[in-house]
Amino acid sequence: MKAETITNLEQQLSIINLELGRTRSELRALQQRQRRTARSTTLFHLSGFLVIVLLATVALAPGGAAQNVAQPSAIVTRLQAPVLVQDKAGHTILEISDRAGLHGLSVNSASGEVAFLGFDKENNGVMQLLGTGHKLFAEASADGFKFFGSAGQSVAFLGADNTGNGALQLKSSTGGVLVDVGAIDVNTGFAQVYPRSGKSPFPIPNYIKGSK
Repeated sequence: MKAETITNLEQQLSIINLELGRTRSELRALQQRQRRTARSTTLFHLSGFLVIVLLATVALAPGGAAQNVAQPSAIVTRLQAPVLVQDKAGHTILEISDRAGLHGLSVNSASGEVAFLGFDKENNGVMQLLGTGHKLFAEASADGFKFFGSAGQSVAFLGADNTGNGALQLKSSTGGVLVDVGAIDVNTGFAQVYPRSGKSPFPIPNYIKGSK
């Protein structure tokens, strides 16, 4: 009986030793995780504190941080007119001119059309579109919009009359007015179509008048 008791006690001690070793290993792993967590928490708090200090320093700095940073000096490229930009074949793509009547910027297409933005001979601002052969076919200025036919004659106008009311005119290729639309006053509009009908001395156009 004594031998059996001793054997049982030895077996129980072995089991207890194994459990104790397992418990020690788990305790060490837990302690390592706690140390890592503590380090991470400390670093997080320290980082937050440093950010707060940095923001407070920027906010309390006189004039703000942006004024204390040296700004790079602007580089200005100066060109003196006339200036030509050409392609490899020598065709002008862009021209900056200081000539009277062409004081401004011209952009040229490969087929010869030109868009001009500048000033006319009276030094008034103007935008023009020219076709091949520099034939003017559209113009925008303070007077309004004008459109030109193949003969260079104005065939349409959209803008304002001398009283500031809107006006529209359509013309023939020779410049004769065909349609005239406008306003008599702020409450009355009209539209008339030429040529005039009726016998002299009172030839009148076909006329429509509207009023409030």
